[in-house]
Amino acid sequence: MVNSASAEAYATLRAGSRPPSRAVFRSRRVRKNACTTWLTWLEAFHRLSYFRRVESRKRFNAGLHRKSVDDLAFGTGRLNN
Repeated sequence: MVNSASAEAYATLRAGSRPPSRAVFRSRRVRKNACTTWLTWLEAFHRLSYFRRVESRKRFNAGLHRKSVDDLAFGTGRLNN
């Protein structure tokens, strides 16, 4: 047996007395939010990769690629004297 409320909604749908829907505005808003979210993620990833590149260049200029773990642990070297 079909639910009475759903049958009533189906009857109103068949009659064409539907309230005006705002589906167009809703979909446009969702699309805009999805676009801005995608741009935000893209910008964050770009910023993260930029800072990773800068930090790796700093480490390379400080000579950390030629240092051993003991030099890093005991603080000997040009980076932290």
